[in-house]
Amino acid sequence: MYEIPQDLPPMVIASNVYSVDLTELDPTERQATSLKFENLVQATLLDLIDRGNLVFTDDTKQPKLQRVTDKGLADFEKEFLKMAMGNNKQLLVKNLFSDFKIDDKIYNSGEKAVRSAGNRVRKLLKCYLKLITENIHEIIEREQLPNNYRPVAKKELLCLYLSMLLMNLIVFASLGILAWIFLEYGLVFYQFVVSFFIAGGMLYYLLRKCKMVKRDGVLNEEGAENYYYWKSFANMLHEIAHLKDTEVEGVILWNRLLVYAAMFNCADKVTKTMKLRKITIDNPSMNAFVYQDMVYDFHASSHAFVGYGAAANSASSFSVSSGGSSGGGFSGGGGGGGGGAF
Repeated sequence: MYEIPQDLPPMVIASNVYSVDLTELDPTERQATSLKFENLVQATLLDLIDRGNLVFTDDTKQPKLQRVTDKGLADFEKEFLKMAMGNNKQLLVKNLFSDFKIDDKIYNSGEKAVRSAGNRVRKLLKCYLKLITENIHEIIEREQLPNNYRPVAKKELLCLYLSMLLMNLIVFASLGILAWIFLEYGLVFYQFVVSFFIAGGMLYYLLRKCKMVKRDGVLNEEGAENYYYWKSFANMLHEIAHLKDTEVEGVILWNRLLVYAAMFNCADKVTKTMKLRKITIDNPSMNAFVYQDMVYDFHASSHAFVGYGAAANSASSFSVSSGGSSGGGFSGGGGGGGGGAF
């Protein structure tokens, strides 16, 4: 339960096991995926800290990351660091990914300037994400990692389409009967209301599922086994606060658990458990992350990055409404609230 299925970089696991690439998580056009962009960003930063490529400086009030060595970095990780820090060797955590932030002053310069700035950021972001994704695919091929997915069969797609058609019929039938009974008798039969919402929810789920399997394929036998191991591992991380003392003692690589906990959106639970049980890590920067509550700084920074992408998307199609003003802009997410951990 505590053994990490594959000790690989988070983005490699995301691509190989979950069929989730950064190009699909692009903040300017987010798609339905099983992992979040901001969580992968946080996990990758933690992974590089754990491996000693990045360290925290001493200022705890304004946590700063320093790039100390490129030893052992893959090409995609070098591109990721360039995306995060630009050409800087040191940078405040809150200023990570600042190359993608549109200056609010640009909104006083007219539509053309705003659109140009938005398109520049969109193009830059897409370029990084595409390059990182391609480099990850090269690693997967070079390391001969298993191909966990196969194309969806026509019969499987047909079943999905028929299921969606059935849910559509139930939705419209329920709505039609409800309307007829209400108009004819002034009554509402809640059975039809319930069936309407259940069928509507199922239809939404099936639409998402159809889109995902057409894009990613479906798990093959080996892929299903690998996915099961990772799913069980993720569940353990989410339930780590409820583990018994003897179970916690069986956990050795807390540093790696913390990396993958960020990927699965539960690093706050792991850090709280570590503090409660006074568990320390040999790596001073990883220890600082736990005991100086830097989880919230990382949360704010990664969510701000997502905000920058959304702001760039809005700016690229910016227009001044009739009688409106070009002043003011789209907030890029600022530093985000410290609340809510990843």
